[in-house]
Amino acid sequence: MAWYISNAEKKNVTETETWIKGGETLKHQIGWRWGKWSADSEPDLSNYDEDEGCDPSEMFDAEMHSTDDSCWEEWTYPASWTKKDIKKFEALWEEEWHDAPLQLGWQEDDTVHWVTGPLEIEEFEEAEDDE
Repeated sequence: MAWYISNAEKKNVTETETWIKGGETLKHQIGWRWGKWSADSEPDLSNYDEDEGCDPSEMFDAEMHSTDDSCWEEWTYPASWTKKDIKKFEALWEEEWHDAPLQLGWQEDDTVHWVTGPLEIEEFEEAEDDE
């Protein structure tokens, strides 16, 4: 048996992607209405603070399963970027999406999924791998 962990109230999942280059940071945040993680053992919610939230991958040793229905996004650009730099980057992002920072020499640093509010825990049977 395994367990799904998901947010019980919509718009409580944030995905933050971070890239680094030359001591600078580029961040992209997406708000999701729904997120789901899977864990091999029943999550212990006794230390979970709904107001503070958590990264279920860290707190419950869970794997990100899915996100659904994005509802907002926000960029944090390096302080050194001009409006022209931002406009050029945004055009490249529209064409290349996640490859855009990589094409400009940025290195992926981290992606964190954060959930707040009440959580739902659901037990499910894992499918056996075909051998």
